[in-house]
Amino acid sequence: MTTSSKLYAGVDLLKLICALLIVFMHTYNHDGGTIGEWVYTTLSPIGVPFFFIVSGFFYAKGLQKSSDKKDYLSRYVKRIIYMYVFWTVVTLPVAWMNLGFAHPDYSVAYKLLYIVRCFFLTGSIGIYWYLLALIYNSVIIYYALRWRKEFLLYALALMLFVVGVLYDGGLLKDTLVGDVIHVAVGSERNFLNVGLFYMCIGLLFAKKVVQFPIVVTFLCFVLMIVAATWYNSVSSYRIMQAPLAVFLFIIAFQYTYAYLLPYSLVMRKLSTAIYLGHFPLILVFDYYLVRGTILDFSLVVVVSLVLFYILLFICPQRILKMIYG
Repeated sequence: MTTSSKLYAGVDLLKLICALLIVFMHTYNHDGGTIGEWVYTTLSPIGVPFFFIVSGFFYAKGLQKSSDKKDYLSRYVKRIIYMYVFWTVVTLPVAWMNLGFAHPDYSVAYKLLYIVRCFFLTGSIGIYWYLLALIYNSVIIYYALRWRKEFLLYALALMLFVVGVLYDGGLLKDTLVGDVIHVAVGSERNFLNVGLFYMCIGLLFAKKVVQFPIVVTFLCFVLMIVAATWYNSVSSYRIMQAPLAVFLFIIAFQYTYAYLLPYSLVMRKLSTAIYLGHFPLILVFDYYLVRGTILDFSLVVVVSLVLFYILLFICPQRILKMIYG
């Protein structure tokens, strides 16, 4: 059992739960009744912010422990680039086909330009913008720390987060800033807006993990869920996932989770396999299944795991690292 498994078993458990919430969000069709809509609007949006906080935390911890920080950055970025290129290539045929359906007037040259723009700025189809954001933001954090510009880093992260919230809520529609965001990075989620903010939260936790009495932590989390339920019903500005993700991260560190230690590494692998593997399956199943059903959700999760274990047995370790990191 690795040291990280002993210390962070709770993180592995919650990452697995968040991966399932993300699958639910991507398979949901707004036909699941009151409970389904509540999970979709209140709980599912926590998943990606939590992933970013966890990534920022472990990335910062790695930088702190490394004697050669530039080499650590290089290895970290290369590992994610390999994953990003692999999943982009895998989903490229579907991305090309969907582009043809959405914009039949685009020429081949314009489609190629659009794909290049997606690859470098907005992220390839589906959820792989997350990997692109990790690449860019890890570089930004590295140089901000190296040049001792940490305050500017946090200020930039907060500014981008606020701009992203305003853009997502529609306030920047038909403005120059809104048009630049739409043309350059596609939406509020891509590139910097969400990722840098949440990775900086992880960076802060890496410096000092906040500890509260467990009753207080859970009470705050429950109160935040109640507040988010109300807020999401009256506002289009999505901000409540931020405090929810923060308190969920604190919960992950509250206990030693000794009973989870034998399963920690497995849960970590399963969360990665589900998150990275589920979106191409959704694109396939959408043609054959009724979206939003338990069957749809279950098949996406199960087939993601089956594919992972098949690849685990047939692929060399270096290929597995390229696929799942």
